Amino acid sequence: MFTIQFDAAGIYKVGTRTQQFHVSFEEMMSFTGGIIGLLEYGLAWKVMKVSIGRTRHRLWHHPGSSIDTQPAIWIDNSGPVLYELRHGLEYLRICPEELETSRFGKAIKLYWDGGMTGLKTSWVVRMVIEAFFVGLWRNLLRRLKKRSF
Repeated sequence: MFTIQFDAAGIYKVGTRTQQFHVSFEEMMSFTGGIIGLLEYGLAWKVMKVSIGRTRHRLWHHPGSSIDTQPAIWIDNSGPVLYELRHGLEYLRICPEELETSRFGKAIKLYWDGGMTGLKTSWVVRMVIEAFFVGLWRNLLRRLKKRSF
């Protein structure tokens, strides 16, 4: 499953269980797929807090500036069997089926398949809401597991 595997001090291991690269929180917050991945991982409060702060900053200090930036994780090359995901100089080779096992991976793949023009707003809203509730559910299960031990 392509997702955030582990986090420590704001650095996240992103990828599959066998292949991963390190991505910072700020880099994850810089693109739609990253926000969906963070919500799916269970960091809803932190994502909302940073998003509100960024929106407030843009409204007062940089009105009219574009929110879209180059994604921190992107597909550089795709073939019939494998996609090559890049983050700086690091890369992972991953099959499309494995990439589509999470909302995070789907967002990255759809961005590439759509010609890197952006995702449909309705799809993004649906994925953000789903990821939010999946993250809440995972947090609840983690807390229940900790209490049972």
